[in-house]
Formats: sequence, structure tokens, C-alpha cells
Amino acid sequence: ALTLLLTQPKQREEEGIPEEVHKVIEHSCFDCHTTGSRNDKAKEALNFEQWEEYKVTRKIGKLNDILEKVSGGEMPPEKYLQFKPDRALSQEDSTLICDWARRASEELMNAE
Repeated sequence: ALTLLLTQPKQREEEGIPEEVHKVIEHSCFDCHTTGSRNDKAKEALNFEQWEEYKVTRKIGKLNDILEKVSGGEMPPEKYLQFKPDRALSQEDSTLICDWARRASEELMNAE
């Protein structure tokens, strides 16, 4: 039973996005980075609805992009936030996403 407890969280992490991270992404990123978005460039760059279909190498690249753009304050972009200021990431949300992206990328690289 102990082994199951130790392996289960990591397995879930690789299969999907943790619930608390998903809530933040859903609120601040889904308007542009999902299939229904009218922003073709954004959804081509990253589409969270297709996350599970991405190959491991693509996921690692996207996680590194997320880390770079969120930590650099580039996402969500200022232009978008002018119209929807409530979508801005708090420092806590930004840290949550960056920690997840870093951790998930490392786990995927180690699993290869």
C-alpha cells in the first residue's frame, strides 16, 4: 500500500494538470489557449485541450515556455489584461504555475 501511495501522485502529475493549477490556467489562460479561441496564434502555440495528445518532448518544450513566459510576466499579455484585468495572475498563482511547470518538466525528462 505504501508503494502505491508513493507512485500514484507522480503518475497523475504526468497524465494531467493538477487541479489547483488547472483552476488558475482555466481562469487566466483558457480564453486564448483552447480550441474555441478566436486567437489562432495563441491556440497554435499552446492548446490546453490538446495537452494529453502532445508528445512528451512537446510537453517539455511547452512547460519550459510556460515557465519562461509566466515568470517573465509576459502571460497573460498586457493587451488582453486591458480588456479583462480580472484574468491577471497574482504572485501566488504565478508561483503555482511556475513550480508546476518546472516540476512536471523535470518529471517528464526523468521518465524518458
